[in-house]
Amino acid sequence: MDLEIPDSPDGCYGDVVNRVLGGIRDGTDEILRWIDASRRNAKRSGTIFGIGISDGADKVVGSQGFTSVEAHEPVAAKDGLGALHGAFEEIQTGLILQTSGLNDTQSLFKVVISRYGGGIMSHTESMAGPKSLKGHRTIVRWSLIVLVAILVIGALGLRFQFNEYAISPGNAENVAPLISIEGHPKPMVHGQILLTDVFLTKINWLTWIQMKFTKDVQIIPTNALVAPGVPDSELTAQGFLEMAQAKDSAKAAALTRLGYRFGAQAAGAQINQVAASSPAWHAFHVGDVITQANGAAIQSGCALVSALHNVAPHTKVVFTVLPATFSSTGTLSLGKAEHLSVALAQPPASEQDSSCPGVSGPSRGYLGIGLDDYVSYHFPFAISISTPNIGGPSAGLAMTLGIINELSDGKLLLGHTIAATGTMDAAGQVGDVGGVPQKAVTVQRAGASVFLVPVGEVGPARSTTGNAMDVEAVPTLDAALRVFAHLGGHITLASGAIVSPTTHP
Repeated sequence: MDLEIPDSPDGCYGDVVNRVLGGIRDGTDEILRWIDASRRNAKRSGTIFGIGISDGADKVVGSQGFTSVEAHEPVAAKDGLGALHGAFEEIQTGLILQTSGLNDTQSLFKVVISRYGGGIMSHTESMAGPKSLKGHRTIVRWSLIVLVAILVIGALGLRFQFNEYAISPGNAENVAPLISIEGHPKPMVHGQILLTDVFLTKINWLTWIQMKFTKDVQIIPTNALVAPGVPDSELTAQGFLEMAQAKDSAKAAALTRLGYRFGAQAAGAQINQVAASSPAWHAFHVGDVITQANGAAIQSGCALVSALHNVAPHTKVVFTVLPATFSSTGTLSLGKAEHLSVALAQPPASEQDSSCPGVSGPSRGYLGIGLDDYVSYHFPFAISISTPNIGGPSAGLAMTLGIINELSDGKLLLGHTIAATGTMDAAGQVGDVGGVPQKAVTVQRAGASVFLVPVGEVGPARSTTGNAMDVEAVPTLDAALRVFAHLGGHITLASGAIVSPTTHP
């Protein structure tokens, strides 16, 4: 486990802490010395300072038996804490006189009395002598020192980053309110299909302690989330991109299963990661779509790999790019085509051979990006899925089932609450996801009776929930629909026929 400690200006956080605490000690001693002098003066003059809310200065004087109202230097009343209050009152008095343009305290207290009905009260007889401040001096001093020490240590602890993340149970959300389908009014749905997620937290010194004592938390290394050379600062954009891709695949899978016709066209190579210190780092971003390289059309990720395979290092390549932007809540938008010129570099020693068909051996040049195929879909009607601030591909299965249920007028559910997790491709295949034990905890708490998971994830799901709910492994969309068929659900095909979920168009 690596511990990353950021540099301080003088190279040592201990010196910073000592200087801060020393300053607090010196300042506290100065205030306490002032308090001693003020209390000695108070003993000689027999005055007490008191400003409060009342009906008026005369009423206060008359009811309390005081003989006069006069301006006098403020001193403490009864103990060390009262003395400290008096010190701050005198400092405040000086600041008010300076900023308000008044010349003396008498003028100031005329203003105070007129606004608040308070004043300086003087007894006819001298008050008793002040109590010893020795004990209170120690309490005040050490209280301030301990408080500052806690704040400084806490602030430094937040910056001590481990090379790990914590996965903890997140939220379970009904997908029906998230889905809007053009030309299809929302049906009265009884039951829920639950989308579930997890919280992903960067571990530092303070959160490490918290997570170690929190139930159902899994700690994983950063390299389990990002490829070598890719900084974890890319995780948010990668998650939003995966969600955007999952939505397209869910729409395609759902419409295909119900028998709708639509168009799909391979339209480019979409960037899913950018390596730091690579030629691409300052040129490209996660989500960008490359449609041409040196004028040649690029229709897939492997097409771009093939086009660059034999390009020598230090050679400039002109790319045509649709730049990606993400909204504050994670919605992906592609802009108008731009042209970028980037020189390739020498491949690092860790660079692996491509798995693309027709490409053998290591590439000559190095760009430093990861790629997916970008497909442009033309659906028969608009389908909108709102997932603000949720990233990753694992909601694919739940969104696909949600679309089918909407297009089937809610007949798929029949009052059941069913949760689902798993990726979904356009062909209806369910893929692996992470955080299943934590997701199982979340959906159980949400009242799910059945939890649909990818093959191989039944054990992890039951590791945190036992037999509290039915956990079903589903390798495909058809397998998931068979579960609904067993519960009595139906689907509505594109033809309008209402059939069992096991029936194909």
